[in-house]
Amino acid sequence: MKIKHSVVTEDMEADELYSMVTALCLAPYPTVEEQNMAIVAGKLTFKHELDELILKAFDVGCKIGMNNANIKDAAMYDADMTD
Repeated sequence: MKIKHSVVTEDMEADELYSMVTALCLAPYPTVEEQNMAIVAGKLTFKHELDELILKAFDVGCKIGMNNANIKDAAMYDADMTD
């Protein structure tokens, strides 16, 4: 048996992440070192935005799971386990 969980972004969400990355990579930089530093710093912002999208999807999935779970299944949605 396989259980698959997937997250699918909406076009607007994907466009925002794409715009963030392309703006960062295509911006003019005085030196290669400054470009590399900007890209490394931008990675943190990108990761944060991606983590927020995943957390939002996880929260929705948990709410759906809790609403559809029986007593035995509900244990996997325990609030202590999601932290």
